Amino acid sequence: MPHDTLNVDPEVFFRVERSGQPLVVYECKLEGVPCGMFVEGTTSAVSAHLRGHGITGPDSIITNCPWAGCSKALKRGGMTRHILTHLGVK
Repeated sequence: MPHDTLNVDPEVFFRVERSGQPLVVYECKLEGVPCGMFVEGTTSAVSAHLRGHGITGPDSIITNCPWAGCSKALKRGGMTRHILTHLGVK
């Protein structure tokens, strides 16, 4: 899909463009206020995106997964890894 049709952080485009690697992004499907953004399937990108949604706090707090259709209870510290499984990233 052409990058001009995706809602992706422009910094991601610049970094990927310089690297020469293909841009691989996934649609955010967190419940609540849909952001319409696409995020890279990396731990750092997903973690930053979750923070942007206000999903923060101590790693030991138990919370429900905010992904559409998922209500699994897990520790906040494992949320990023869990979201990556929703994206199909291994």
